[in-house]
Amino acid sequence: MLESRADGEEGFDLHLVGMPWVQLLFVTTKALELADQDEPDDNEGAAGLSEDDRRSVTAAINELVATTPLSVHGRQIEALDLLMEWLTERDAELACNLAGRWFLAREYASVLYRDLKDKHGDLLRSNAAAFAEQVIESERLTSAMPKPMIRDRVYATLKRQDPTCVTRSAIEGVVFEAQRLIARSG
Repeated sequence: MLESRADGEEGFDLHLVGMPWVQLLFVTTKALELADQDEPDDNEGAAGLSEDDRRSVTAAINELVATTPLSVHGRQIEALDLLMEWLTERDAELACNLAGRWFLAREYASVLYRDLKDKHGDLLRSNAAAFAEQVIESERLTSAMPKPMIRDRVYATLKRQDPTCVTRSAIEGVVFEAQRLIARSG
């Protein structure tokens, strides 16, 4: 949706709906000059976080990616909640500082969300046999079942476990392992 600014300033607002956060900014030279005048002169940079704070947030993201198993971690808003909860438990001042910077916090949440999707996609490929065994046991899959049914059961079981990262294409390795294990046992 495109609309003119209600506050009388030059420029326009553009609202986009979708998975990733998108911001389109259009300003005039005059608006940029005004923004430069309003910018505080501190040593924390334009985003308002020191280098130590940035390293701490990056370390938090790396730890969350490493320790979050295939699970219901949700969309980007849930990734933001996960990051802010983790930071609040360990460094409440940093969490408060980041919470006051809406766009930057969501940028970090987007990184966490993307890295979790990558990590969980890798887990589905690298641990395909373990996931296949889990699904075979929980769904009681047998060699008498047709392959499309096995594929659907694998997908449904893993989708309940991680609705964000489990896709039909991401489970193909698990489906292959499940079919191989069923054929070997039955």
